[in-house]
Amino acid sequence: MPTTTNRWLRWACFGAALGLLLGLLSQPSIVQPASVEQAATEIESVLFSWPPEKCTIYQTVDVTDFDVDSITGERYHRISQFRIDCPEARGASFNFGNKENSKRITSWSNKQGNFNIPIFVSRITEEGFSWNFTPEHVDVKPGSVSNPSLLMSGGDATGTQTSNTTAAFTPTANSLLVVGWVTVKTNPPTTHSFTNTHVGSGAWATVDSTGLGDRISQARSQVGASPGSGTITNTYGGAVTRSAWIIAEVTGHDTTTPLSESNTGGATTGTTLSIALGGIAAGNLAIGTMSIRGAASVTAGADETELAEATSGGSPNVRTQMEYGTTTTINWSWTGSDDNVGVAIEYAAAPAAAPASQIIFID
Repeated sequence: MPTTTNRWLRWACFGAALGLLLGLLSQPSIVQPASVEQAATEIESVLFSWPPEKCTIYQTVDVTDFDVDSITGERYHRISQFRIDCPEARGASFNFGNKENSKRITSWSNKQGNFNIPIFVSRITEEGFSWNFTPEHVDVKPGSVSNPSLLMSGGDATGTQTSNTTAAFTPTANSLLVVGWVTVKTNPPTTHSFTNTHVGSGAWATVDSTGLGDRISQARSQVGASPGSGTITNTYGGAVTRSAWIIAEVTGHDTTTPLSESNTGGATTGTTLSIALGGIAAGNLAIGTMSIRGAASVTAGADETELAEATSGGSPNVRTQMEYGTTTTINWSWTGSDDNVGVAIEYAAAPAAAPASQIIFID
C-alpha cells in the first residue's frame, strides 16, 4: 500500500513534468527558414522559328559569364548552347560563329531534328555573333501566286557590318525571290542595296519602311530558268549594329509586273502594327514583313499565316517576321512597346493564257 511519502513523490514528479511541458509551450515557435531559390544563371531564348511546328532554334546564354565593351559598357554574354527542335522539318544546315571564331556548320537530313549543340571547346559570345539556317530545297508548284516557301534565314549582331551575305541556296526555276530584311543603326536609318549570284536573275526592286534607325525592306527579284546555287548580298549605306533576314520564293506570279499594290506602316512605340491594302484580287497573294526591337515573339494577324521569324541575336536584338494571306489588312502584335516598321505587298498572279487561235473551214 503506497505510503504518504510515495504519493508525495509521485505528485512532485508529475508537477515537475507538467511545468516543463508548459515552459516549452510558452517558448516562441521555431520556424525553419524558407529555402531560397537560386537565380537562374542561364537564359534560353528563341533565335529563329518556322511554323507551323516545323522548326525552332533556341540559344542559351550564361548571364554570369560575359565580356564588357571598354567604350560603351555593353555586356556580351557567353553563348553556352543551341537547341534544335525541328520535329517536322526536312533536312537543313545551321551555321554560326562570332568575330573570334570561324563559323561552325551543323547539318542533318532525312531525319527529325531534335538535339542540342553544346559549345565547350571555344568561347562564343554575343559580340559579333551571326548565324544562317538553310532548309533542304523543295520546288514550289505553279498555280495562282503560291504560298511563300522558306529558302533560308539569318542574322548578325556584329555591330559594325557594312554588308551581309546569306548562305548559299538554290531557288526554284522562274520563281520570284521575296526577301524581308531589317537593319538597325543610330538614326537616321541606312540604305539597302541588293545583289545576288544566281544565274539569270533579274534586277532587284524594294519597298521600304523606316523608323528611328530601323529599315525594313521587302525586296524581290525574278529568278532565271537555271539559277543554280547562289547567295544574296545586302550592301548598306553605313555600318549597322543589328541585322536579320528571311528569304522566300513564290511561283504562279506575273513575271513581268509582280507588284499589284503596296503600303507601309510603323511607329516609334506600340504593341501592334496594321497595314491596309486596297483589295486582293482573285489568285493574288499579300505578303507582309515587319521588324520590332527586343520583342520575345510576334503574333501574326488573325487571318494571316506566319512563314518565319528571325532575330539578329545579341542583346538587345532586332526581330523580323514574314506572313501571308488574302485579306486587305496585314497586322501583327507583340509584347513590349518599341520602334516598329512594316511593309505589305500584294503580288499579282500570272495572267491567264490567251486561247489558241482557231481557223474554221466551211465548205
